[in-house]
Amino acid sequence: MNEKQVTPALLKRYVDGSCDASECQVVEEWLQNGAPDAEHSEAFYAVDQEALRDRLWDAIAPVEKVERRPRIWWWAAAAIMVSAFSIWFLTPDANSVHEMKHSMQTFEAKPGQRLTATLPDGSTVRLNAGTRIWYNLPFDERTLVIEGEGLFDIVHDPAHPFTVKTSKGKVRVLGTSFAVKSYRESEATEISVLRGLVACSTKKADFSVRLQKGESVRFNSKAMDNKSTIADEDIAPWTKDILAFKGQTFSEVIGELERWFGVRVHLDSPTENLGGAFRAKFINPTLKDVMQSLCFSLDLKYKITKNDIYIYN
Repeated sequence: MNEKQVTPALLKRYVDGSCDASECQVVEEWLQNGAPDAEHSEAFYAVDQEALRDRLWDAIAPVEKVERRPRIWWWAAAAIMVSAFSIWFLTPDANSVHEMKHSMQTFEAKPGQRLTATLPDGSTVRLNAGTRIWYNLPFDERTLVIEGEGLFDIVHDPAHPFTVKTSKGKVRVLGTSFAVKSYRESEATEISVLRGLVACSTKKADFSVRLQKGESVRFNSKAMDNKSTIADEDIAPWTKDILAFKGQTFSEVIGELERWFGVRVHLDSPTENLGGAFRAKFINPTLKDVMQSLCFSLDLKYKITKNDIYIYN
């Protein structure tokens, strides 16, 4: 199969998830080339572009792996692909790769880092470690995408609602402050409201849930939990240098440690299937403090060698 066989029918099958592996490869390679050329633009604009973008996000989501190093490689590869595809899909008139490169803004807080980004409308977002946002320029539609964790402070503009998209769904506001937690390896997106009102909707549902100050909700792409109450101090505790675990699994805790401290965690095979929930709060934590508490509670041992942590029985 070659590029000339990219048709509206093929793209529709891709969106529906009915393509075989070879057809998916053809479509994704075609998308990766950038903007559709004149010969194939009809195929692109003949399908639901939003649905095509959502399907593409699903396709490039990294597969969870036991070995930590390969998973980090896949995360980086997915991040590069998302940037390229988002530039294309969010550009209204995508006629050249050169033009698209100048239409997308990306901010990234790498593992072990945090940063604050000021958006073109004056809104701000504080990014936790291992978080990335990107949005189209000009910022007229006030829409951005996030992978990771951010605390938003949105400038009020009734005429232009602000939308934050994640791989599980989206949040829509007029002007408020709220926290989003939506790492790709997590099963759900979590939204907590510090001020104002927000509307949350799952990716594959036509309904939304409204949240007000002191309310929180978790959802995946298909379903949403019931709303719960949350204290202000429990919203984005990382902005106050507090590392908090509220019932996370062992695997989720490991992910938090890798992002917070910028380290790699290596697990002996007997520890990889540890279940249960870990609850703790660390103020201005050190890596040693967290590892001692974690391993003591699970009867494990650890060794720290520069940026590598080894956990074993």
